Amino acid sequence: MKRLLILIGLAAIAVAIAFPSFATEQKTEIIRDVKAGLNLPEQQENPVILQIGSETVTQKEFQTFKEYLIANQKLTKSSATVTDEYVLKEYICDLLLYEKAEESGVVVDFAEAQQYAKEMRALIEKSDDETKRIQDKVIDATGLDTETYWNTYAPKMYQQQLSIEKLITQLSEQGMLATGSDPNTLKKAYEAYREELYRAAKPTIQILQTDLEIAS
Repeated sequence: MKRLLILIGLAAIAVAIAFPSFATEQKTEIIRDVKAGLNLPEQQENPVILQIGSETVTQKEFQTFKEYLIANQKLTKSSATVTDEYVLKEYICDLLLYEKAEESGVVVDFAEAQQYAKEMRALIEKSDDETKRIQDKVIDATGLDTETYWNTYAPKMYQQQLSIEKLITQLSEQGMLATGSDPNTLKKAYEAYREELYRAAKPTIQILQTDLEIAS
């Protein structure tokens, strides 16, 4: 089944703005940049640029993921450089992790994701007026009305995010990732696991756009 995996989406950005570390003007500018980056002409072609096994990725899907990832990097003050190669690898790893969650039977059902979205919405609604205004801009960038965003769009995003989190928990409990309470050790083990999935999948990855390169 075709899935659009945009784990670092505007739903995730909504979490970041609920805990502000940027001035309001800066956050507003970040969301404006996302909307501008996604404002592609309707008549523009949307070719398939990547195939992973039976899954395909279009130009629009890749661009959407990239814009969200850039915004998330800014909001979390990450120092990582967002190149197309970096974005491509992150996209592929998210896809592979969600597939593993499916195989492991730990995918969160949609009702649970809806409840999580409801809690996040309540959290933001209790925030200050500036945060609420920025959240409105987040929703506006999706082109959806408020209820559709919170009842359909955000839960789909959270479903993917929570499923991968459950997969990580399961792997840790099974001893397939580092055990213990040291977050740095767990992070390194998780990154190594993602890298292992990525390298195993590389033979099935086909780049169909000449100016894209797969990470080594």
